[in-house]
Amino acid sequence: MENQIGMQIKKLSNLMRRRMMNSPILKEINNITGMHGWIIGYIAHHDKVYQRDLEQQFNIRRSTVTKLLQAMENNGLIRRACVKEDARLKQIELTDKAMEFYKRIEEQIAQTESVLRKGLTEKEITTLNLLFDKLAKNLIEDSGEDTVKC
Repeated sequence: MENQIGMQIKKLSNLMRRRMMNSPILKEINNITGMHGWIIGYIAHHDKVYQRDLEQQFNIRRSTVTKLLQAMENNGLIRRACVKEDARLKQIELTDKAMEFYKRIEEQIAQTESVLRKGLTEKEITTLNLLFDKLAKNLIEDSGEDTVKC
């Protein structure tokens, strides 16, 4: 089992989740999950974000994103703004509360990234990212979900 790729990914995922959830910043803020933090970070780094962008970026289903966004809206972290060009689209924007959270969590993310990169060369990091892309592509192709992009 130790050589199984899926098991190794699961172990890393658990370690990262545990590290983020034990962050003093997340403990201070009620009803915020690690995934909310990732979504806030993504929105903060992009000019215009729509639900489909989150579906593609995080490779999660529409129903999951809908539930996440509803919870974030209820917690005052996001608002949905109408788009002039298409009334069906709602642009997702961060509230001041979310921006404050983002500024505080950004440091925690940078620390975690630094720990992950410790002892790795730039070439190893590039190779690792290429391998992650290949693994995701393999899973997507096998699932038949050709609309999902890495």
